[in-house]
Amino acid sequence: MPCPGCEATSHEPVIEAADALGFGPGRYALVRCTACDLAYVHTRPTEAAMARFYPEAYEPYAPKEDEAEGAPPRRLALAVLRCDHGYPPQPPSRWDRWLAALGRPRLSARQTQRWIPFVPGGRLLDVGCGAGRYLVQMRGLGWHVQGLDLSAETAHALTARTGIDVRVGTLPHPDLAPASVDALTLWASLEHVHQPCAVLSEVLRLLKPGGLLALSVPNLDSWSFRTFGAGWYGLDLPRHLTHFTPRTLVALASRVGFRDIKVTQVGRAGWIRRSVKRARDLGVGTPALQVYGMRGASERCARRSEQAGEADSLRLIARKA
Repeated sequence: MPCPGCEATSHEPVIEAADALGFGPGRYALVRCTACDLAYVHTRPTEAAMARFYPEAYEPYAPKEDEAEGAPPRRLALAVLRCDHGYPPQPPSRWDRWLAALGRPRLSARQTQRWIPFVPGGRLLDVGCGAGRYLVQMRGLGWHVQGLDLSAETAHALTARTGIDVRVGTLPHPDLAPASVDALTLWASLEHVHQPCAVLSEVLRLLKPGGLLALSVPNLDSWSFRTFGAGWYGLDLPRHLTHFTPRTLVALASRVGFRDIKVTQVGRAGWIRRSVKRARDLGVGTPALQVYGMRGASERCARRSEQAGEADSLRLIARKA
């Protein structure tokens, strides 16, 4: 297929790998467009055939605990959200301001990755919502929330469990009206879609003027990919159909029409530990890499990769004009 970013047909190989989760047969080639540098799976399952790669056992469909592992005390996080991002109640109390000053140094990029500015009475749509942990959190913080997910079973279970309106499908979706949402999030979702440009164009249509897009994707320009190769947890072929670097992610969002685009690096110690295990299972890498399977070593490595601009994950924030 042509490049999903610029539609050029010339490309060069990056890596070839099987489905590390074993949900589908064969091997898949990741290539890089020679015109715009965007990396994508060249020969891929059709959209209809992708369901086999997302069975009931797929991890993101499993409900998780409300608190992130290693998160700071909830009171500190709430104080920072109120003081820095406008979450209710407003205005922040003197106690909130004191707690926020105490909490900011303790918050990592990983812990704040999904924080977005609050809009009073605002509507938030989370695309690829999975088990819905984020939607539940944001509803609790004051947003009017709605979800969208490809898995009908997961969507229906989430609605039954929480009462949140979750639709089945992807973008574009016939039930979603233009200029109807204040914020749209694509956490670990854009890499899964067949046509990322079309999805971002639809996001632009759904957002109100000045509306916010927030997303995260794996970073192909990461230390972990260079180190673990086919064992990198963020690779996940063929579910991850498009792979971004900071430059190609900004270029794609700009091409669609977003403004005020900002990309930040997010270190993922858990991904590093999983990459160690996956590389060992696949028989790639060297024995020396096993040290990064330890929590302390992986956390130090995640911090260093974040500082060096080669972390596992990228976070993009942008606005509609």
